[in-house]
Amino acid sequence: MKSYFLTCLGLIIFIQLHAQNHEESNYDESKVPYYTLPDALKSSTNNAIKNKSKWEKIRRPEVLTLFEDNIYGQVPKSFEDIRFSILSEDKNSMNGKSHRKEVLIEVFNKDKNVRINLLLFIPKNASKPVPAFLLINNRGKENTDPSRQIISEFWPAEVLIEAGYAIAAFHVSDLAPDNKDEFMNGVMQLYPDQLSAENGMRAIGAWGWGPVG
Repeated sequence: MKSYFLTCLGLIIFIQLHAQNHEESNYDESKVPYYTLPDALKSSTNNAIKNKSKWEKIRRPEVLTLFEDNIYGQVPKSFEDIRFSILSEDKNSMNGKSHRKEVLIEVFNKDKNVRINLLLFIPKNASKPVPAFLLINNRGKENTDPSRQIISEFWPAEVLIEAGYAIAAFHVSDLAPDNKDEFMNGVMQLYPDQLSAENGMRAIGAWGWGPVG
């Protein structure tokens, strides 16, 4: 537990230092301005956080808000419609060990839509829903080859299936291109106000929006 709170403390310090200058990155440690270490176990109103309940209800949301405002941007949670359709399916994938589904997820908002291609493998003999690992793939699409002709250590689908878990993946380009000049050509089209908001979502935030949007 102690190490967990120390980790949180380090994240808070990083956020506060980052917030001091939104526009410019500093890579010189000697230029780090003076700062006072925040107390990880005190709320923004200086109330002591003495138990798990207060951490989860008070301090944790405050830390997440610091991340939203200073690091990754806020994550919009509303949209007008969402649709799911199965593009292809193989009930005997991985030599009969898994059930593969390629699912198209379409999200609609403000007369725009984004199309997310989700690849999913489920253990063939699972008698009930199983936990799933989700990869937000920021490498080449061949790393998550649905045919399994290319098997990459970056995405050990077979290992997870053997262990009884499901495994899924989508590519970052479906949500926001990994390019400073083109990142807005994706999820941001659904939320154009994010581009002008000081704590608006950008590419990394858009990638994270996929699993929680």
